[in-house]
Amino acid sequence: MGFDRVVISLRDASLNPLLVVRAGLPETTSQSGLALKPLPGAVWRRRLSHLERFRVGDLHLLDGSDPWVSREFFGAVAHPAGDGDTWLPTDLIVALLRGADGNLLGIVTLAGPRDGRRPSEVCRCDLSAIVRHLAARVAYDALRELAERRHQRLLRLQEAGASLTRSLDEHEIMRELTRQVQLAVRADGVAVLIPDLDGDMLTTALRMVRGVERARGPVRLGDGIVAEVARTGRPVRVGDRDADRARKRAGLIPPLSMYDVLGESGVATSVLAVPMRVGIRLLAVLAVHSTNADVYTAEDEEVLATMASQAVTAMANARRYAESERERRTTEALADVARAVGESLRLGEVLRRILRHTVSLLGVEGACVALRNGEYLHIMASIGSADVLSGVHLPVIGSVIGRSVVSNELIVLNDGNTETAIQRMVQSHAPIQRMVIAPLITGRGTIGAIAVINRDRPFDQDDGKVL
Repeated sequence: MGFDRVVISLRDASLNPLLVVRAGLPETTSQSGLALKPLPGAVWRRRLSHLERFRVGDLHLLDGSDPWVSREFFGAVAHPAGDGDTWLPTDLIVALLRGADGNLLGIVTLAGPRDGRRPSEVCRCDLSAIVRHLAARVAYDALRELAERRHQRLLRLQEAGASLTRSLDEHEIMRELTRQVQLAVRADGVAVLIPDLDGDMLTTALRMVRGVERARGPVRLGDGIVAEVARTGRPVRVGDRDADRARKRAGLIPPLSMYDVLGESGVATSVLAVPMRVGIRLLAVLAVHSTNADVYTAEDEEVLATMASQAVTAMANARRYAESERERRTTEALADVARAVGESLRLGEVLRRILRHTVSLLGVEGACVALRNGEYLHIMASIGSADVLSGVHLPVIGSVIGRSVVSNELIVLNDGNTETAIQRMVQSHAPIQRMVIAPLITGRGTIGAIAVINRDRPFDQDDGKVL
């Protein structure tokens, strides 16, 4: 078409360049180089409203004698007006590639006509036809790429949904969730985080960084990304231009801390976090992060939210199954205890059977039974790591077991470092980190207590109820 320099830049929704193609002679002057340089979207968003007055058909014929054109595109003073046909050094042709719905797909800039003349009407018609054809082709290819990408993501979601329902183990479900997330979106790290707003604590259920699982202990929740997701119940996207501008317009500044998601795993520029909810109850927060900027889009947010919804349903089912299994095992074990107790009238045999079932039921290292004899408690039977306490007499007043007998209360202790003389004496025989004590109550009063000691995980009130 007779132009020495042509630049075509395809743009994203924010008008930032995705792809830049150049043809023709290199820019020989600083002015032409400035005019044809693919600039960021913020510059073009500012320019669009001014371009309309230069529009001729599908083209924008920028007059180099206009002060705004000279200043905006060439950084120079306006060139004196010519005869209307001669191409001025600060003249420029800009064409906007638009899709079927009017969205801007790209920008074409032309300069340096070889004949030194501004384009004729015939030339403008030919250029307009080329621009329309190019826009239609780019729009078609973009839609085809979008359709293919969404098709692949739909298949990925279907596969993720099927794989997440194959297990009834909650931790295995979370591991599968992180694997599926890494296949669906670009991420350097994936984490499943459990926030506690009341206690201002954050527990990391699972964290994968570049394919390697990295454990992290509880940390303070603070005011980071996870805290905002937990408080609002809405996804949070950071490091994306559109999302960051929306947060700024909404007055949500200063920027959120990323430490709750990243921990000590390094730096990140883009973070996306979505809630994992069962009904209105927040179960956890699913978060991904990347060292690159502008990685996550609204479509990624939708995909991640769908995966989180699939996973949280599977996790809720796994919890219900685990709870039903615990109740079934508890019921069976208690029935076995009742049957075993009824099979003998010898006290020693009855106590040993009770302790064997107790250790098996609660998964503890040891257990003992202490019966009251006046102002003392006599440990009549013991098993496991508590066996060394068999025969020991403890005062009712001043001992932990005695406190349970006197108050008729269930006692759950997960810190055995009680600084009392009696406790130190017991610790010298059988080191105790955790214990649960339940009083033995009869129609004639409390006759003693049963206690279990030590296991890897802390005791809770459900363990106390079983005991």
